[in-house]
Amino acid sequence: MVAKPGYANAQACTDPVGERGKVAYNYSFDVFVGCTESGWQAFHDPGCPAGDACDPADAFSFTDQTGVATSTPIQSNIVQITGLSGPAAVSITGDGSPEFRTCSASDCSTEVETWGSADQEISNNQYLQLQLSSSASDSTLHSATVTINGVSDQWDVTTVSGGSCPGTEVGGHCWFLSADNESCNTTCSNAGGSYDTATRDYVGSDGTTSHCNFVLNALGAGGSSTNTTTGSAAGCVEISGIIRYRYSSPETTGAVNANNLRIACACSGF
Repeated sequence: MVAKPGYANAQACTDPVGERGKVAYNYSFDVFVGCTESGWQAFHDPGCPAGDACDPADAFSFTDQTGVATSTPIQSNIVQITGLSGPAAVSITGDGSPEFRTCSASDCSTEVETWGSADQEISNNQYLQLQLSSSASDSTLHSATVTINGVSDQWDVTTVSGGSCPGTEVGGHCWFLSADNESCNTTCSNAGGSYDTATRDYVGSDGTTSHCNFVLNALGAGGSSTNTTTGSAAGCVEISGIIRYRYSSPETTGAVNANNLRIACACSGF
């Protein structure tokens, strides 16, 4: 039992008066107390109501990330939380509007609570994942601190180091619009760099149509709106100077070229 403040040093069970072995309920602290030879003592920590996880979580750690794109939602690895004796409160603070979700599956395919920044509960052996928005500036740290029953970890996310982009920088990547019938591999090589997978992940098969349209606008491509379709590994393209598509499948590669096709290419290594 944990000594009750104000009772632990009492020489007798007073306030209220009680004989050794008597059990009472202290409404001021919402805790059951027992009369012992040392005075009244609580049955559990008054700061940890019965039924909650009074035990601290085992130490946990999220993998820090560096070299991420600017102004981009970044997700952490998924961590299993252990050591709890019952449901425990999870809280998060930090930069870049951090959020978390709790899951019952190791890949978070089954959520217990979806993304949010408000305190939630997690149970023993459930999983936790974090996300935040990276800084809009190069080489800049955003951190999120998550706490479970007094045990905390700080997750650090640092944006890519600033470099010289001879093309057009969007979303922390260096972009070029390929020549007609030219692959991204060739475009990047001609620019003195190499193919960057942001071609796939930011605007291509694994990216978004809004990113594709935004990058094409920045590159001065023809057309005004981008539609999503399938059937080419080119990614984000302008066709015949007037049509825009993002090909969501098959997976974007840097090797595609075709007549009347110009591709939004991310290149790195400058």
